[in-house]
Amino acid sequence: MPVTHQSKEFKDISLSFKTHPVTKDILVLKNSDAIKKSVMNLVKTHMGDRFYEKNIGTKITSYLFENYSENNQLSISRQIDTVIRNYEPRVKIEKTTVNPDPDNNSLEVRIRYKIIGQPDTLENIQFLIGN
Repeated sequence: MPVTHQSKEFKDISLSFKTHPVTKDILVLKNSDAIKKSVMNLVKTHMGDRFYEKNIGTKITSYLFENYSENNQLSISRQIDTVIRNYEPRVKIEKTTVNPDPDNNSLEVRIRYKIIGQPDTLENIQFLIGN
């Protein structure tokens, strides 16, 4: 019988730097919350914004004021998939969807992914880029 391995617990610090009311330590994000925040941060990071890591991020904001087309949608989805595949090894992307909202100059991003090493965990993230 094959052995299935479950991943250990995931922890990241909260980038809000808020402190715990009792321990006064910086708040910690755990498991799926930590991964969701990491994925969102990778997608929202502008390419070239991180010193010494110029390839981390996307160029999604450059599409906010463009005429939206299927080619743009495909390019944005590829950028999202690439940055997550390269810099977030805890997940496997199932589907990425990008929908424009030209009236508000924003893009709605939906990402469905599985957490590697955890059985039956299909997570969904939905957020806006732009306004």
